[in-house]
Amino acid sequence: MPSVLIFLLLISQVNPMQEYTAKRGDIISITVWERPSLSGTVVVDSNGNITLPMPIGAVTVAGMTATEISKVLTDRVKEYVVNPTIFVSITPSEGFTVHVLGEVKSPDFVKVPEGTTVQEVITKAGGFTEFSDKEHIRLIRKIDDVKEGKTIETIVDLTNFIKNGDLSSNPILKSGDTLIIPRMPEKVMTSKRITVYGAVGRPGIIETEEPQPLATIIAMAGGLSSRSNPAEISIIRISDNNILQKTVNFEDFISGKNFQANPTVSFGDMVFVPEKIEEKPFDINVMGQVVRPGTYPATKESRLLNAIYQAGGFSENSDVENVMLIRNEDSSLIKKKVNVKEFIVSGNQEFNPLLMKGDTIYVPLSSKAKQIPSFHEIFLTSMQVSIIGEINKPDTYNVFDNASVLDIIKLAGGPTSSADLKKVTIIRRSDEKGNSESFQSLNLQKVLTKGQFESLPKLVTGDTIFIPRKEEKTLWGTIVRTSSEISTIILTFHLITGRRWY
Repeated sequence: MPSVLIFLLLISQVNPMQEYTAKRGDIISITVWERPSLSGTVVVDSNGNITLPMPIGAVTVAGMTATEISKVLTDRVKEYVVNPTIFVSITPSEGFTVHVLGEVKSPDFVKVPEGTTVQEVITKAGGFTEFSDKEHIRLIRKIDDVKEGKTIETIVDLTNFIKNGDLSSNPILKSGDTLIIPRMPEKVMTSKRITVYGAVGRPGIIETEEPQPLATIIAMAGGLSSRSNPAEISIIRISDNNILQKTVNFEDFISGKNFQANPTVSFGDMVFVPEKIEEKPFDINVMGQVVRPGTYPATKESRLLNAIYQAGGFSENSDVENVMLIRNEDSSLIKKKVNVKEFIVSGNQEFNPLLMKGDTIYVPLSSKAKQIPSFHEIFLTSMQVSIIGEINKPDTYNVFDNASVLDIIKLAGGPTSSADLKKVTIIRRSDEKGNSESFQSLNLQKVLTKGQFESLPKLVTGDTIFIPRKEEKTLWGTIVRTSSEISTIILTFHLITGRRWY
């Protein structure tokens, strides 16, 4: 008998298992027996909230048990439903999510297990880019009291961990953390770096402890290729937002005719080794603020800067950040703005695109100089058409006067996955002042599936193409997605601008 009493006493002193409480990233399943339209599953967001269809709206659930959540929802719903019966269950998430932004190769929301460090999550995001500032990583963390919405920000110097093994410089992350990896300042990027591109073995950025002779830099870039033209090597230097260019006949140095043709290349300089023109070149046009505007031969391996330097290089008042590449593809006028200065600084070939037959390169006048109408605006366009709605690049486009609706859609990057092509509308101004408008419906899906291209309306300048969104199937899907998109936009704005919630 005494042993039984002792056993019962021990049982009475054991704490019952605590009921699980909701955390960020958990899945909440809700069933409203009297109102199925309010039932569904939602995820606890980074603020600790779930968003349900009206009249419930947003509810803070982080730290609550399923029973507590059910009570809160019942209190909300009973104002609209008599004696509601609500069942709630919580499915814990595996690990948690960290938002990685900035100079990583794959910025995204990254799912990680408990105990993950800054270095590990950056690796999961593809690693650093070439221009990552590893010494000033911003770690933004929400304070536990999700109702207040406050955050704290810490600067993480990951290089201190990499070089010295300092664990405090590689902190463990928590659910809802955001990492922003900034881009190195331009002065830092160009210090101790020299960019080599063109006809060399390994074009790219070379890091060196001190300025080097041109021959050494070319050797570090893998040497001259068989297609190179060493007689016209250019050394480009940015000084006080101006571009200084020097042409070197490096062939004279190689042959021993002139040993002075091996100048020193300084930090931040760019070395361009042109290539020999192949037997079957095609013509491209170089216009605007270059030394010798005109038509020049190019090959399939020629890039934008090759053509500009064939035209003598940039003139004194050129705007190198807004060079225009104009291309005619399938009777559609394609215009691409190219920031050549970005290429000179970073060596990223995205800002030095390959050329195609018939391309026109237009170098505009700098905004600091006297402005004149640009060539492509005067001669190459005759109609302005806007496109809005479910399109990847909504904008106003300058096009040929015979451009069709399909041309505009292609120019704007195509429709989104939510586009309703059966209900496209052409909006046209009825008078010159735009005081009245007419609307023309277009079943573009029928045109595409049955090949009825003759039914496409002829566009005129000032027209606007509107592509609506497909109707949502359920109220739940509409409300949840819209609320999620708004929350994401607000959060991203605060993170990018560095603002905090107080």
